[in-house]
Amino acid sequence: MKSLGKLLALTLLFLFAAGVIGALAIQLMNQNAVDGLAATSQFFEHNKLLFTAFRVSLLSLLFWQWERFISWLAKIHHWDDDMRFSIIEARWRILSWFVIFEMIVNQNLLGYLFN
Repeated sequence: MKSLGKLLALTLLFLFAAGVIGALAIQLMNQNAVDGLAATSQFFEHNKLLFTAFRVSLLSLLFWQWERFISWLAKIHHWDDDMRFSIIEARWRILSWFVIFEMIVNQNLLGYLFN
């Protein structure tokens, strides 16, 4: 299970790096003004359905090809078979957490409940 913790740490590091790159892109595009951020927020709000469909399509593709993807990662990172099988078996738990995250955070379910 030591490798599973390593995978989680690498995933968090990747997400943090993606956030930093996104923040740098916003700074470079000079969107740090209030009007620029409002325009960006309005753009995402108007295209919310398109971005939701894109995220759901990516999740569907990932979980449709889950075994191939995990086998490819196992080959690259030289995981043992127990590690590979445990991640393949955790497919539906991971998918359910992604769906919960999508509903609560991306669809702002908590915001609707608190208002």
